[in-house]
Amino acid sequence: MQKYAPPNRPYETYTQGFWYAIAAAAVYLICSMILMVNMLGFFLGHYPETFGLTDAQRTLILQTMLFFIWLGGGAAIFAKIESDAGQSGWAFADAVTAPLFPLPYISTLMFIFSSTSAMSQS
Repeated sequence: MQKYAPPNRPYETYTQGFWYAIAAAAVYLICSMILMVNMLGFFLGHYPETFGLTDAQRTLILQTMLFFIWLGGGAAIFAKIESDAGQSGWAFADAVTAPLFPLPYISTLMFIFSSTSAMSQS
């Protein structure tokens, strides 16, 4: 299949991952539009200047932001490794079989469990 050409039917087709990417892009687009409408309401003065959030709610917001920064950093590291190695070097299969591959998942699970236990204590 060519990079910028549609698939040659019936011998080539788009994969399931391609359609998941299309669905994810559509969902992200809809969510960003809803957030823009929310931000417009804030700028027009429909919401108060301060929010009455509890400490548990503030902690949840902070932990969610840190979790996504952690995921973005991991994605940037793997993208850098893959781009430095080129076509013949690092591949996804290498990442799956690498001995250090489970470490990000273990640390992510530890982060999730510690945040849920902190939320249940407050």
